[in-house]
Formats: sequence, structure tokens, C-alpha cells
Amino acid sequence: MQRQINELNEFFNDFDVEFEGYTTPTYSCGIIVHGSHGTGKSMLLDHIAATNWGRVVRVAYNDKYSTIQTYFKTALEQRSPTIILIDDITKLIGKDQSNRQVMVETIGEGLDALTNKARQQNRRPHVLVVATCLDYLNDIPHALQRPGRFEEHIALPVPDAQGRKEIIKHHKPTFSADVFDQYVSDLGDRTHAYTGADLRKVLYRATKAWRKRVGSPSKTHPLTWDDVVKGLQEVRPTAMHDINLKPPTVRWSDIGGYEEVKVALQRVLRHPTGPRAKMSKPPKGVLLYGPPGCSKTMTAQAMATESDFNFFAVKGGELLNMYVGETERSIRNLFKRAREASPSIIFFDEFDSIAGSRSGSGGGSGSSSGGVQALTTLLTEMDGFERIGEVFVLAATNKPELLDSALRRPGRFDELIYVPLPDAKAREAIFTAKARELGFPIDVDAAELARRTEGYSGAEVARICDKAFWDAEDEMAPAMEVLIKAIEKTPRLVTADMLEHYREWGERFRS
Repeated sequence: MQRQINELNEFFNDFDVEFEGYTTPTYSCGIIVHGSHGTGKSMLLDHIAATNWGRVVRVAYNDKYSTIQTYFKTALEQRSPTIILIDDITKLIGKDQSNRQVMVETIGEGLDALTNKARQQNRRPHVLVVATCLDYLNDIPHALQRPGRFEEHIALPVPDAQGRKEIIKHHKPTFSADVFDQYVSDLGDRTHAYTGADLRKVLYRATKAWRKRVGSPSKTHPLTWDDVVKGLQEVRPTAMHDINLKPPTVRWSDIGGYEEVKVALQRVLRHPTGPRAKMSKPPKGVLLYGPPGCSKTMTAQAMATESDFNFFAVKGGELLNMYVGETERSIRNLFKRAREASPSIIFFDEFDSIAGSRSGSGGGSGSSSGGVQALTTLLTEMDGFERIGEVFVLAATNKPELLDSALRRPGRFDELIYVPLPDAKAREAIFTAKARELGFPIDVDAAELARRTEGYSGAEVARICDKAFWDAEDEMAPAMEVLIKAIEKTPRLVTADMLEHYREWGERFRS
């Protein structure tokens, strides 16, 4: 937390300073510390309280507004310094609190009184107000974000690999000396998205496993890697809580054909080594486009599985909300959780529903004011990738012509990959897989069926298999005869005009 500690100290150092000569003095005595559960917010408050700079007042969630008024009034009138700490301020001003507005006004008026005193004497009074919350933008009302109130805020991130290793060392796990550094390094590398509190739980669970194994505690029996593994199995990272994760189980080998698509996606996540590593800049996003029913979602799942990234899958329509501001908030929260769980992939299916043209000419969601705000939020989040780490965006659409042109700018969707109708090899793989799943007779010729389904999408081929025997009029008919009849009765939904449209659009996009 060294950078965050330095920022806090910069704020604290302005308490005994005359603001003479300052261009824009920070008169406010209040600051917010925010971050996910387990990132160290309460711990920081305890450290601030332990500085003995002044009398410590801790605001409780059940304090009345009149009590809080007294805290501020007394602190302002006293000659000695006062530290007012509000841990989890949402317990007072959260949206589900019945007296929220009164509490917001009370805290705001208290901060205003301190700021007015600072302006009068050209230096801050000796009253420090520190509050914590999960997310500054979502949890702190605009009324309290105004200048002179809680305009200063510091975010505590989920620790990166180096930070995790420092935290693990701080707890002094009883590893054997000859493997101590190796175990710390391995555990730090394996705990993506774990907070400091999560790591403490892992070591606690590992210690419990150690005690069960050795019986009575003894320094002659160090903590082993098997103990650590048991701890990891029992502790899930906080950043993954309350997320509708859809862990993919698909591998490249599960997808027949599509070799060019696979190679293109594998190249995207490749990490160059040697002299080229510093010269190259990995893409932030990839857009998969093409006819419906052609394994775009399955391909995205395989990409996440094979890269060992955490996977956040969402349909564009699921993010749209009738209430003003809810869609943007959902998008911000999605990216926030993905950053905390990095390295991760965010997969947007039906992407055109939230990324439609803002001109309204395409008829997508972007033509509405809500859609415009959703798209703007999405673009803002993607533009912040250089600061937020290993978050990769994968999007899929059957209607690429509806997408807003801003998505084509460098640094957003840098790669465009066309996912065509399945070739013969892919169709044969589908028939083979469905034969195993549904128990087809052994006389089924998958290669011949693949030849007869030229021009069908993968979803149509799967549907032919699912319905063939259900609809069969003659239960004694040979399996191949039943499947061929099912093919003949199933129309191709992807036309030549549609394929030509995708080809023309792809050429315009690349140009």
C-alpha cells in the first residue's frame, strides 16, 4: 500500500500549514478510503487512530443525527485535535437507510463548518474526518462529493502478485527455511484476486490443516505445501463473491474446425518475450462477428479456459435497465469486479444491444438516451485499461453494422475476427459429438452428413440431431435415413446475401 500511504500522508501534512500562497488550498478536513472487502480499510483507520494525534471519536451505525452533530460541534470547539472515524459510512447514508437524507445533511453540514473555519483562519482546524466505503462513486452521494466535503478519496486496490507476496511474508508462515521463498512466491502467483483478508484466511485454514496433520503443534513440523493447497480449496477470493460467473469448461479440442479463428484468438493473448516484449502492446479487445449459431460463445469460453483467465459472461440485453443510471452502474461494477479478479475476460454476447450507433441510424440501443449513456460508460471503462491491468474484452455480435463507430478506434477493439459458418470438419465434429450424446446407432456416417449440411450453422446442425428421431415417422427406419430426411426438412436460415453482407462489412471495417 505504499502509494496509498504516501497519498494519505500528503493529505495529513496539510493540517499544520498556512495556506498563504496556495493556488487552490484543500480546505476540506474529510477524506474517504474506499476499496473492496478485505483490502485494509478498517486496518488503516486503526493505524490512524493509533497515531495519538488527537482524541479519537468513532461514529457508530446506530448513532442518531443529533449525536453526530455533537461530535462535529465539540471537535470544532476544542483546542486539542480530534480524529472522527466513520467505518463503512453506508451504514449511515446507504440507499436502504430510512433516515439517509438527514444523515447526509448532518455530515455535510459538519464538514462545511470545518471548511468555513479553515477559510477564516487560512489553515485547517485540528479535526480530521476519515470515512470508508466500498466504492466512492456509487456509495458517496454527490452532495458529499462537493468541494469542502469528501472531495478527497483514496482507493485501496486488490493487491497484485508482488503485493500478495509482501502480505504473505508479513504473516510469517512457518514454512521450512529451504522452501520459504519458493512457497511465498508460488502462493502469491496462484492467488489472483485474493485480498489481504483472503490471504490471511488461506494461511489460517492451512494452519488448521497442519494442526490436524501433526496433532500437537511443534516447530519441528513446518507448514507444507499440501496444507496450503487445502487452505486454497476452502477460501474463495472476495472479488469473485456475488458475481454471476459462468466458469467455462470448453477447450479448443471440443470445437471442431474453425482453425483460423482458434489461431487468431490464441495469438491475441500471447505474451511476447525478449526484446520485442517492450515494443509490443497487447490488444484490449476482440470483436467476433458472423452469422448466428456459429459457436462464437463456445469459442469465447474455450479462450478463457485455455488461457486460465477468470471469465465474466453477460448478454448485452441483461445490462439494459429501465431505470436511469442503472445500466451504467452495472457496467462499471462489471469492469470493477473483472479488474479485481484479473487476469480476466469479459465476454459480451449480443454486443449490439448495448453498443449500438449513437446516431440512431442503425436502430440499435444506442439510439436511445439510455443506450448512449451505456455506450459512453463502456468506452470510458475500456479507455482506462492501461491503468487497470489484465482485463480483456471479448464481444460477439450477429449485427456488426449496428455497432457505434467509436468502437473501431485503436485501443478499443483492436482485433476483428470473422466467425463463419462451420466448415465440413466442424460439421462432422458436431455430428460425432451429438452421436455420442444421444446414442446414435453405429451406422451413422458423420462425414456424409457433414457433406449434406453445407451452408448450415452449427446450431442448425445440432438442432437437426436433436429433432431427427423425435419426429421420425418410422421407428424402424435406418438412422442415416432419418437424419437425411431431417436435413431435407430443415431450411438454411443463413442466406448468401447475409454472408455477402458480412464480407462487405468486414472489408469496410478494416479499411
